[in-house]
This record gives sequence, C-alpha cells and structure tokens, in this order.
Amino acid sequence: MKRTSILSLSILLATILTFAGCDLQTEPRQSVSPDVALGSLDGVEATLASTYFDLQRPNQYGRHLLLVPDVLADHSFAHPQTSGRYTSTVTNTAESHMPTGFWTSAYETINKANLVMEGADEVDVGQETRDRLVGEGLFLRALTYHNLARVYAYEPEHPMADEWNEGVILRTEAVRDVADADERARAPISDVYDQIIQDLNDALPLLNGNNRGKNFANYAATHALLARVHLYAENWQEAADHADEAKAATDASLVGAASFQEENPFDEASLQESIFELSYDPAAESVGANEAPVSILTPETWHDLVPSPELLDLYEDDDVRTTLYTDDGIKGEGVQGFSYVEKYTSSISRGDQADPHPIVRLPEMHLIEAEAHAELGQTEDARNALHELQETRNMEPADVNTPSEIIDEVMDERSRELAFEGHRFFDLKRRAMTVPKSEEVGTSPVPHDDFRILANLPTPQVDNIPPLNQNPGY
Repeated sequence: MKRTSILSLSILLATILTFAGCDLQTEPRQSVSPDVALGSLDGVEATLASTYFDLQRPNQYGRHLLLVPDVLADHSFAHPQTSGRYTSTVTNTAESHMPTGFWTSAYETINKANLVMEGADEVDVGQETRDRLVGEGLFLRALTYHNLARVYAYEPEHPMADEWNEGVILRTEAVRDVADADERARAPISDVYDQIIQDLNDALPLLNGNNRGKNFANYAATHALLARVHLYAENWQEAADHADEAKAATDASLVGAASFQEENPFDEASLQESIFELSYDPAAESVGANEAPVSILTPETWHDLVPSPELLDLYEDDDVRTTLYTDDGIKGEGVQGFSYVEKYTSSISRGDQADPHPIVRLPEMHLIEAEAHAELGQTEDARNALHELQETRNMEPADVNTPSEIIDEVMDERSRELAFEGHRFFDLKRRAMTVPKSEEVGTSPVPHDDFRILANLPTPQVDNIPPLNQNPGY
C-alpha cells in the first residue's frame, strides 16, 4: 500500500462533497479515494494528522477562534492607524462575526474525524491503537461541534433558545463520496449538546492510559472539555466534577507568581499550564507569522488590535499577569502610546508561526469549578477554587461571600486570565449577558437578544441546501 501524504489526503477530502457545506458540482481532484487512503494504518494516521492540522488553520485556532471572541466583546479595539483588519468585527457589524470559512473548515475537520474512526475499525491494528484513534477522533469531533455550536447557536438554557432552537448539522458518519452527502437540516440545540457529551464520554475510557501528550487529544483534556461543555449547558455538578477530574489527571501545573514574573510563561515551546495545546512546527506548517495572532496583536507586525482600557483596568498593580501587556519598545510611526499583548510573541524573532496555542489550560478548570460551585450554592468550594488561582497570580483574594458575588468575580477573573484565548464573547453569550463594548470603539453594547449574538451561516450553503435555515436577522 503506497502511503498517502497528509497534504494530498487533505486536498482530496476537502474537494469531495464531505458534508452539507460543499458545492454539489465539486469532484475529487485526486485519483486516490478515501477508501483506498484509509485502507492502511498509515492512511488513517495521516488523516488524523490532517485533522489536527485543520485546527491550526487561521479560520480555526490558528487565529480567529483565539482572537474574535475578544474583538466582539470589550477586550479589544482596532488600532486607528494600522492595516484595518477586524474593524467591522470590533463594531459588531452584521455578518462580521466569524469568517464564513469557519463553517466549511469545521465540517472538513468533523468529516476527517469521522473518517479516522471508521478507518480505525477497518484496518488491521491492535486494540490499543484502535482505541487511541477512535478516542482522539471522538474528542476532535466534539471540540469542533462545540465550537460550531458556540458560534452559530444558542446554549440549551439560553432564554433565546425557546424562540430559536436550531443548532448545527450533525454528521456522525463519514462522507466518502458525493452520493453520501444528503442535504440535512440543523439539529435542535439539545441534540447537538447531547452528541458532544456522548462523544466525550465515549472517548474517556479509550484515552485513559492511552495518551500521546498535551499536543493531542488526551484523557485529562477530555475531562476538561466535558467540564467546559457542561458549563455551557448549565449542568453545574457535572461541570465541577469533570473540572476536578481534569485537574487530577493532568501533568499541567499552575505557574507560581515568582516564576511568572521572572519569565513570560507563554514564551515557551510548550506551556506548563496547558492540558491541550496546538504546537506548530515552523519547518512543516503553512501558517506564517503574518497569519498568526502575533501579527494582529504586536507592533513588530500589523498591530491591528489593542487591549482595551477596560480590560487593563481589571488587573491589580501587583498581578503578575500585567507583565503580559506592555508599551515598551513599540516600533513604527503612529503606534506609540498603545499597549500590546505578549501572549504570542515567540514568532516575532522567528519570522514564522512558533507560538503554542492553548486550547484548554489548567486555570480554566479552577474558574469552571468556582462558577459551578457558586451556582450550586457551595460558596466555600467556589471561593477556594477562585482564591487558589488568584493567589498564584499574586492577587489579593477577592472578598466575595455570596454566589452572585462569586460569579461576578469569576467573570472578571476569566477576563484577566483567559484574555485573547477565545472565551470572552462566548462567556457573555452563554450567560445571556449584554455584551459591553469598550469606550474606544464608540458603539453601543449588544443585548443578549440581538440577532448579532449569533453568526450568520454562509449564504451559498443556505441558498443551495433547502433544509438549511439561516439564523434570524440575516
């Protein structure tokens, strides 16, 4: 069996009608069919590698999923004198939520994950290898479906879900040929969340003791993603339980205040606090520094986005995370006077994408526990989880005594800790809160029932697929 390259397989799978979002007239440009490509362990492993590669693309975690949620909310504003990227997103202009390519890219990722799982059952491999392949496929499918749900649908308990209950298209079987690509409607929100949770629960026993490290789907990361998904679904006890399981299972550890002050913990090849992260190989990947977060956030390149005064004001003077923002050494005419973000700066000296991108970090688990315990009325447990993180960041532990006070503090702490990691807008959305805007933007806040809370589906998909409904307002 001739080994199929990751690139060739990626092109093949992207050009076949892999899901409802493809052009019905598209034909494969490669002579190797998915059945042949997946007829060997090499082919299945190559498809899995290609699935991880999809997550690294700019319209997923390569850039947009990390930055857009901060742009849509109050963490950032557009630099007035740079390239002009994100200017309509900053003002929440209709159809400027997530790039339309995200929908297509996400479904390519899901189809590849389905192909991996089916291929694992078709090739002659040992049970441990089969379990790993299926477990990683389930995790990647669940992660991608949750990202789709966050962008295009409300959460199960969101007050607007009673008025608009459409989730996203569910596909749990691989599409290998044009004939397999039936036209489907969007599944109800609860069905989408049920599928995500089932995938992750199914992945747990397969990945338990069968891990390849934090750059791949792993057992601790599966618990962590379950904690996040249950938080969004307002299954508070399950969120707290899985966050605790993730903390117990991971090798990640919090960076102490002294170490944080001594050296930027994000300026490392691998992050000490990551449970699951994407690691880029500059020699092999195709995302240059011009496409990476560093190109948007720092003056050494475009400096399109500036951290807002509202975000910076959340930090106490002694908080070690203030070292992640600086206005020292700013280069170029017209950029003086603006702070910038130093979470993604390894690429500056390299000239290519060299920063690890955190998808799940240990601090998020502390914050999930704090929020979930507060919602359950377990104030002591909630305070303990919150204070442990704050003390590690050299903060004075917040004086909070009621569930509502704790939740308010958790929201601020999520801003301080998880800024520019893809959370702020979705945190406000899932809690049905009005989305504030920085005074620097000069636009009005976005109410929780505004149609712009949801992104628009790509118009060609809606126009060409009769069962597929567009989100309201578009």
